[in-house]
Amino acid sequence: MFSDMAQGAAWDDLVRVHGVAATYKAGGAGAGTAVTILFNRNQTIPGYFSDGEQEVETARARAAPSEIASPGLTDTFTISGEVWAVVAMSERAGFNDMQLERRVQTYKSGGNATRIQR
Repeated sequence: MFSDMAQGAAWDDLVRVHGVAATYKAGGAGAGTAVTILFNRNQTIPGYFSDGEQEVETARARAAPSEIASPGLTDTFTISGEVWAVVAMSERAGFNDMQLERRVQTYKSGGNATRIQR
């Protein structure tokens, strides 16, 4: 992902150049807190469920503990209007690394094709 670039360069410089503005919500609720994170989309995986088809997008994010002290599995980030849920996390090199997921319903059973963000 970001390899260990945070170890060899100042975090502030990395965030200034590569950072993405996000709204962090602990537990996925409340007004949220403005944060800047390193963000990298990974892949989109199609899926078929009883209520229709969905795409699951995955991404990785890295944040400084000074902005997000203790991320949890019910936390969310809103980035450019898209809501991403934290599905896994770890601490590495003093930073919080998180796996994020976003589900988009692309077709709802019994109706026309739609694109609904969940």
